[in-house]
Amino acid sequence: MRLNCHFIALALFVLFSVPSMAQNSYFPQRSFDQKIRNDKLQADYYTWELKLLDEASFLELSQKPASHSYRFLWLRSFNQPVMVRLDIQADDTGVLTTKIGSGRAGFQQKDHVLIENTSRTLTTMQVDEFLTKVEKVKFWQFPSYMAGDQTGTDGSDWVIEAVRGGKYHVAARWSPDSKSSSKQAVRELGLALAIDLAQMKIPADELY
Repeated sequence: MRLNCHFIALALFVLFSVPSMAQNSYFPQRSFDQKIRNDKLQADYYTWELKLLDEASFLELSQKPASHSYRFLWLRSFNQPVMVRLDIQADDTGVLTTKIGSGRAGFQQKDHVLIENTSRTLTTMQVDEFLTKVEKVKFWQFPSYMAGDQTGTDGSDWVIEAVRGGKYHVAARWSPDSKSSSKQAVRELGLALAIDLAQMKIPADELY
């Protein structure tokens, strides 16, 4: 029987997390569950990984109305944590940043380190194509989480965050596929950032 690696990771986080994370500044309360304890557990897990990848809080970034950014956090049980961020500039071009951490995201290892950090400029056409997908799937309208979403043991967390015009939105789904429209939307945007724009080469058996 396979162990639920994400459950183990979250349990270890509760045991060993530092006091500085007591007040989570990365996600609004109840972004991932109506139950405060479950919500905080998930938020702290994502925050842990974002900090290891040296990523700032989008929630705090939303206090700057001129900011317009999208971020995909991809946490697979048996693969390295991945982050792809698109920052849209005043001239409508974009800066795409890709970061990869060491280890396996599902095991919440304390010795995770940042092993890749690259950035490149995107054209206005590339940015427009991505924004068209954002509007097509109605990202800003669908819920941040789905009740009872995690039905398996091992899998992956797909977390999409966005900041635009002083507003913040997040949507997290567990191993998204085509069975639900909002899960498919998160998958589509995640793949657009990681595969289409960041041009990551992901083997088929690691695309989950």
